[in-house]
Amino acid sequence: MLPISTHRPDGDAQTMRSGGGYISGTVQDLWHQHGVSMEHVERCKASERQALTPTAQAGPPLPGQVRRYALQCIAAIMQHEGMSQENWFQAVSLLDTYLLKVAGSIPMLPVSCICVVRLVAKLNSAEFLPRKLSMNCLAFASKIAHDMTTAGVEAPDITEDVFNSHEQVIGHAVSWKIDLMTVERWISMFSVRFDILTKNGYQQTMVEAVVMARMLVMRESASLQFSHHNLALGVFSLSLVMARLIPFGLLSPPAISPAGTNAAFLQSTLMNKELFWMIGSLETVTCCELQDLQQAAQIVMQALPAVLTQQLFAV
Repeated sequence: MLPISTHRPDGDAQTMRSGGGYISGTVQDLWHQHGVSMEHVERCKASERQALTPTAQAGPPLPGQVRRYALQCIAAIMQHEGMSQENWFQAVSLLDTYLLKVAGSIPMLPVSCICVVRLVAKLNSAEFLPRKLSMNCLAFASKIAHDMTTAGVEAPDITEDVFNSHEQVIGHAVSWKIDLMTVERWISMFSVRFDILTKNGYQQTMVEAVVMARMLVMRESASLQFSHHNLALGVFSLSLVMARLIPFGLLSPPAISPAGTNAAFLQSTLMNKELFWMIGSLETVTCCELQDLQQAAQIVMQALPAVLTQQLFAV
């Protein structure tokens, strides 16, 4: 691992080592104040692993075209109701987690899409459910069901009673853990930790990272391998490439052994102290080693269309 020299303003000695380096008490305190402490990161990782562990009853993932259509419908009703992009990521995370717990989910997909929106709305608003949103849910779900029937897929009847019943089904399937981790939350957490540690403005790059994450979520269902955490690791690291803070080659190393890759790269950049420090910062912020970040970046790049990858990371 790479050491980072960070000190308290009063010159106190370094107090803690994590990921890539030593973290001063001042940085630890700020991370804690902003709700992004290392302990919180570990708790979130454990919670996500539990949520994304499939049951024996889980069916296959949604076909790509069906998934994109469903998530577009969720986005449409949320936009219509003035809900946020964060809410969209919450709803998608809830849908993915539910689909990992049950079988035969496609026929109920129109209802599931609306129910995850309703559950997220209830989670974020004490005044839910106004009659207006209830009627809009019926209209949107009826359209999804009609489109599915036209495509030859059997769809259920769409009524308020069906919504209420299916909300209970989803809630029980996920043990009523509605407020799940999302890739957007992971990116935000890494961004805050990065800003505090490096004193580097990262907000614009975070916007680009979230856009990239949205494209990936539209294409791939969450799983233990393609978890929100792993996706955020890859997207966050690649967004630093887009910001020209680290070279693309760092995350796309030559085809040699992992140990040899890291040693060769670090040897070649040893004189670049700023880059050396940035690598350590990245490891520390994410609580991961360089090899883990490389693997996550490779997963992201393989999931993105090749043309888009070339456009984003042309150097």
